[in-house]
Amino acid sequence: MESFWPTCSNNATYPDTHIDISQGSFLDSAGETTIEIPATITKNVTSLWGSGTNGGSLDIRSIGVGHYWLHAISNVDTGAVDILTSLSLYHPFMPAGFTKRRLLFGFGFNGTSVIPFYNFGEWHQFRTRINSVLNVANNNTPVLRPLAVPVGAKMSVSAVIEAKASGGASAGYVTIRDPDLGGYVPSTQSASWLYQAGQVANVPVALTTDNLGRVSCGDTNNGDGALSISVNGWRLDRSIYR
Repeated sequence: MESFWPTCSNNATYPDTHIDISQGSFLDSAGETTIEIPATITKNVTSLWGSGTNGGSLDIRSIGVGHYWLHAISNVDTGAVDILTSLSLYHPFMPAGFTKRRLLFGFGFNGTSVIPFYNFGEWHQFRTRINSVLNVANNNTPVLRPLAVPVGAKMSVSAVIEAKASGGASAGYVTIRDPDLGGYVPSTQSASWLYQAGQVANVPVALTTDNLGRVSCGDTNNGDGALSISVNGWRLDRSIYR
């Protein structure tokens, strides 16, 4: 039975390259073996894997711009437990002797540093909101918009939208929804938010992406609708993604 999940955040001394993972206890991905992190471990997510705290954690790739996954890994013969960083959600390249793993968290890398964050439970929270969609045209032809979340899994997203008429003279009903729900025509029935002429809808929202990190966006204002989406954080369902 799973006991408790670690928390995770940028290391205070080396926040650009190192991540702290607190102690925790949980089942491996197959639900067969308990993996226990006995104390906080710090890993350099920009270097190839090396055992122990302050060692590297990358599996087989150099790090680049994008989102990465942290896996707890276990060597059942020696009892060693460590952390591995990979682009792979399910199949990281495991170090020799390590045969058990469990997906823990994800994080973003902007090309030079780990994007500041804090993980608790299943939620990844950016310390500063990330602008994903910035003042783009939004009309009655729905468009898929990628958000600042990992790909490969459906995500629940905490975000803020700003919707308006760029010319200021029109009203609009705005729809943002999971692309897996299928096609639609933006309307009062499909919409969740309304802005009036000369006004701006600035609303905290809960969104769901497809497994490519996208949402589908539309607006009944076909002339000058404009949309921005800023991401506070995202949630990974560990009962599905292990």
